Amino acid sequence: MTEDLIVASVDDVGSLEKVEEKNVFVGIVKNDSEEKEDLLNGVAREYHTGATISSDINILQLRYFAPAIGNKVHGYYKITGVKQDHKNGNMKESFRLYFTLADYRKLEEVTTFEYTDSARGKMVSLCDIKQ
Repeated sequence: MTEDLIVASVDDVGSLEKVEEKNVFVGIVKNDSEEKEDLLNGVAREYHTGATISSDINILQLRYFAPAIGNKVHGYYKITGVKQDHKNGNMKESFRLYFTLADYRKLEEVTTFEYTDSARGKMVSLCDIKQ
């Protein structure tokens, strides 16, 4: 079952207004991922999470996606759309998010993120990735 969700438009992807709001999804990108180079070079137009993500992700707050490649974030994208998919209508069995991406912004300095659990991704603020 797939449901389309509407994500509110963000007028200025580079704006630092509300930087403390946790609206950036940092997602782990595997080193052998086919999308790795496109995500790193800022030309990707979509991304999907793994089969399980952290339960504290509020999909209504998502505004940006920052791919973590080798636990390093080189830039971030504006999220222009979100779809959710769960296997056989059962969110406990499998829950995946699909992002439509636009407007890549490269960071001046690479940011490193450490993951302490098996959750695939976490929510942070723009301030956290623009240290």
